[in-house]
Amino acid sequence: MGKKNTFYTFTFDGQVADVETIARGGLHKHATAMLNSPVNMLGLKGMRKLARELTQWPDELTPEHLDISLHHLVEFTGMPPILPNRLTGYEAPDHHTAGHDGFANLLPMLASDYAIPAWAEAAALFEQSGQALVTLTDVIVDFLLGRKDTLAPASALITEIVDLETSAFRTLN
Repeated sequence: MGKKNTFYTFTFDGQVADVETIARGGLHKHATAMLNSPVNMLGLKGMRKLARELTQWPDELTPEHLDISLHHLVEFTGMPPILPNRLTGYEAPDHHTAGHDGFANLLPMLASDYAIPAWAEAAALFEQSGQALVTLTDVIVDFLLGRKDTLAPASALITEIVDLETSAFRTLN
């Protein structure tokens, strides 16, 4: 997503690779980055760290910073990033799977087109993680609205999501 009045150009050296080569390379690169991020705050390592530390946030952050941090977290489960309707009061598309559903829909098509069944297996895992993200968003919104008094269920959901995605990215690799 670019800033207003920004445009991008793409240049290619020589011949452009075919779709299968691009898909294989892109999926491998993405999976490798998620599984082996160079720093602990990115990728699946970062998500595991978030799961461990989330329940401590109410004690470590001021109420204002906790509110800002949790709003930010649920905003970026949206695709495109948007706060859930229950926090805004608007009736807008409320789609908080962080794009996992789109990825889960693309992978079976690629699996079929290029005879790579493992990609369809990974798709099912991303579909599950997308649904877990919807539940995670609801749990955090309940906390923000004062309907829950703990973030422990959110932490457990993040761990579940990381486990699903670890399996999915290993399958892609």
